[in-house]
Amino acid sequence: MQITEICVIGGSGFVGRHLCRQLAAKGYRVRVPTRDRERAKALTVLPTVDVLVADVHDPAALAAVVKGCDAVINLVGVLHDARGPHGFGGAHIELARHIVAACRAANVRRLLQMSALAAASGAPSAYLRSKGEAERIVLNAGLDVTVFRPSVIFGPDDNFLNLFAGLASMLPVLALASPGARFQPVYVDDVAAAFVHALTEPGTCGRSYDLCGPRCYTLRELREARTEHQRQDGRAKQVQAQPRPDTGADTP
Repeated sequence: MQITEICVIGGSGFVGRHLCRQLAAKGYRVRVPTRDRERAKALTVLPTVDVLVADVHDPAALAAVVKGCDAVINLVGVLHDARGPHGFGGAHIELARHIVAACRAANVRRLLQMSALAAASGAPSAYLRSKGEAERIVLNAGLDVTVFRPSVIFGPDDNFLNLFAGLASMLPVLALASPGARFQPVYVDDVAAAFVHALTEPGTCGRSYDLCGPRCYTLRELREARTEHQRQDGRAKQVQAQPRPDTGADTP
């Protein structure tokens, strides 16, 4: 597969920032559409990344940013439902339809889709059902599609507290799990690397891949790790805020 220019939808987000850095390091030209250029400020320093102000939920705007690309990567995902384009139906299902239409119109064959572990039409939460429907749409679009289904993602500009918060935000799913249910958090750069590797690999087309880290945690272990992290973090902040005996100023 000959690919030089890629449109990364959702490129200003957590995974997107890491993916765009890896793509730029490989020499790809990258387009990142966003409604708020400030959110993608960190990407503007990358020489091969072009940040474009565009609303991808507008089919005409989406078609314009996809035109001329060799591949599209869709990373968009929301954890909380809402009405309109930013709920599960709009952000996952309708956007998937719009992306497929834009790819067809621009003759872009290669599409990589971010889904979620356990996404399926019969899944126990609306979030996972909407992700499952988006998978169905893209895999049946007649394009060269690869789907990735990561577990909870964490990374360096996140932290372990936010890893637990990410799990907590999935309470509709977790509420159905037993205390012994196990999770395999995956590192963000590993997720990004999977996308980069698959991009030019024809053997990945038409396939879905679960992305999980090397270690399993139970909910109890995650709660205990979160408590320990909070305790250590609290100690660090107390030490940092100790006043100097001579001036009373905070320690820098």
